[in-house]
Amino acid sequence: MVDLLDSGHLRGAALDVFETQPLPETSRLWNRPDVLLTPHVSGTSPHYLDRALETFIKNALHWQDRSAMLTPVDKSARY
Repeated sequence: MVDLLDSGHLRGAALDVFETQPLPETSRLWNRPDVLLTPHVSGTSPHYLDRALETFIKNALHWQDRSAMLTPVDKSARY
């Protein structure tokens, strides 16, 4: 993609998900004026906040009773 941007065959890109998550600090996509990088939020919908709050509340209850979270974090994958 960077080669296409550099050659002018692609005028810009808006990216949310990458083959390697998170996008490596060494990626040539960072700091390009012709690239918009979003923090993995392109799936937002009108119901997102309601669903996120519901998940947060359920996870808080799981945390309180020390049971498994619905959406555990994989610290080795850094997300």
